[in-house]
Amino acid sequence: LYGNEMNFEADTYVVLEIPSPIAEEVMAIRRHLESVPRNFCAEITVAGSSGVGVLSPNQGVDEFIEILEGIVKSTPQIETRFKGINHFPGTGIYYLEPEEQAPFVQMHEKFMNSSIKFTASPFPYHAHCTIKKDDEETLKDFDKIITLSYPDKPFIITTVSVYSLKDNKPNLQYR
Repeated sequence: LYGNEMNFEADTYVVLEIPSPIAEEVMAIRRHLESVPRNFCAEITVAGSSGVGVLSPNQGVDEFIEILEGIVKSTPQIETRFKGINHFPGTGIYYLEPEEQAPFVQMHEKFMNSSIKFTASPFPYHAHCTIKKDDEETLKDFDKIITLSYPDKPFIITTVSVYSLKDNKPNLQYR
């Protein structure tokens, strides 16, 4: 999937999609917490959130796709599981945390060290799957959220996708 209309004008991210049936469990948690856009896939972002910012609009699509495909081909398959629910201090973001950060960090660093252009991000890279995102930190439900049941079975990530987000609506750009 890759159309002529692909561009980086809206905030654009490279994500690793969580496979079924784990993805459905993640989506059920999101629905329960009524926060993350319901039509956004269960994913772990590897470029565009923390570490490096979103894709810069000032670059060619064909060159980006070529580099993306090279990074994907050179990255070993990632097998992981979630080890718990965590929270970024000072934010309204709660997330599922993968058991191992290393394979995600390695892939993120390949993007960071490539010639792909990104905007700046004030946050260091930390692999996570967002389950709740509020505009500000609210700790009133902290104990309830971090003790929720979550999927902890191992899974293998097989899909790398590129999504843009405009008006809080995700648009699949490339898979």
